[in-house]
Amino acid sequence: MSLRSEPKKQLHEDKAEKEEMTETEPAGRPLPRLQKESTNGVIRVRAPATPRAWPLLPFFAAVLIMGILGMRLLPPSKYSNWADPFKSWDPHDKWTFPSVMASFHNWKNSQLQDNRKVFQEGLVSQGVLLDSMSLTGDETVNAEKLEDIHVFVCTDESDLRPLAVLINSSMANTPHPERLYFHLVMPYSQRNAAKRLKFLFPDARVEMADKFIDIHEVEEHISFRNDTGARKELVSPYNFLPFYLPRTYSDIGRIIYLDSDIVVKGNLEELNDIDLEGHSVAAIEDCSQRFQVYFDFAQLDEIQKRQGPDRPSWLPDKPFNRSACVFNRGVLVIDNHKWEEENITKAIVWWMDEFRKSDKSKALYKAGMSQPPFLLALYGKHKVLDETWNVRGLGRPNLSDMERAYYKKGWNMTFNRIPFMSPFADEAHILHFNGKYKPWKGKRHRGENDEIISICGPPEKGQECASLWWEYLSPESNDFLKKKPVSKGIL
Repeated sequence: MSLRSEPKKQLHEDKAEKEEMTETEPAGRPLPRLQKESTNGVIRVRAPATPRAWPLLPFFAAVLIMGILGMRLLPPSKYSNWADPFKSWDPHDKWTFPSVMASFHNWKNSQLQDNRKVFQEGLVSQGVLLDSMSLTGDETVNAEKLEDIHVFVCTDESDLRPLAVLINSSMANTPHPERLYFHLVMPYSQRNAAKRLKFLFPDARVEMADKFIDIHEVEEHISFRNDTGARKELVSPYNFLPFYLPRTYSDIGRIIYLDSDIVVKGNLEELNDIDLEGHSVAAIEDCSQRFQVYFDFAQLDEIQKRQGPDRPSWLPDKPFNRSACVFNRGVLVIDNHKWEEENITKAIVWWMDEFRKSDKSKALYKAGMSQPPFLLALYGKHKVLDETWNVRGLGRPNLSDMERAYYKKGWNMTFNRIPFMSPFADEAHILHFNGKYKPWKGKRHRGENDEIISICGPPEKGQECASLWWEYLSPESNDFLKKKPVSKGIL
């Protein structure tokens, strides 16, 4: 090959390389060019120069890393317990969750042991022989020898503090708390939030009731009228669900139903073992209130006189007694099988429908929502409990004229209208805060200018009823249940 042909060959190769690189370049983004040198026929490829790094970048990276490591040496400002399923954060100078739980469970266990010791000493004084080991207070009772006590509560209240007080007071005053089985009938949206109760009471058997009750069916029979003395919140279907429990839980022979605004001061084993004497339900009678307070008797008498094939079996043969004592549905002992045999649920629903169809100018019920149909359906068919099992009205601010006359007759003294006075509370097994004013909606400690809603105890030395409720909820547990969890899916 001649020397003259070398430049032509080199030019041809450079042109081919240029065409090849143009074909492989993405549109709008030229590839870096490789530089070629040719010396004595040897081609050398020289890559483009490496881009220079920012000279201060390593310095700032080192400062950032040292700053992060230095923050680890600072004292913590907030605290979260790894065992808390809600992953709530609290200021470090505030109460810490482990100390709350430890103090709460130590207090609860000591209270349970003290109550059990008193209970056992009472048995010994009555001549009942106990095994020597059972007096130590540390024994574990064989639950298989004792039947479960099924306690039901129906509520749509989002505040869990009333349930915490009910569970805590029940366990603290029952010699064998392991027998208690709490069934909570609540809206599905509150099930996750209610898991806090299980976390707060790990030794309690608490179940979010999972059997289906058709809420829409219940609501179809509920009606509210402005011409009655009922409060609007009483329209909730959860106030009527207790009447559907025997039908839904027919596999359980006996249940105890408790309203959520209750403090248990007595032994629920005694309540569960009461002889119903063939009745379907037991409830306390409150003779400080009479039937005439609740009903328009002109309409009631017309209903009672109905004849024909459509006359239901639960209508009494004789007219309703105006002076009959009211019996409260806040605490019930129910024989589920007997209740179903007597069609009590069907009778209550029938009376609810009669209220809806009653005279437009005058309501059949003068007061209440779930209480009146219960009174009519079980008129003359209930076992009377001792009044100490439901000392009620503690959420009301004043006494009625009928109540003042009743208490004056029993104690031979006149009680003031305000605040509400309950002389039975000194010996109460159960305190019932039915009424508008609930303890958890007020303050733990009453201020100088705050009104006393109700007084419990003997007339000469009563105490504020709300303070008896707060005894079963520590400040730490109160804060824990009031605080909204951060975790998703938990209310």
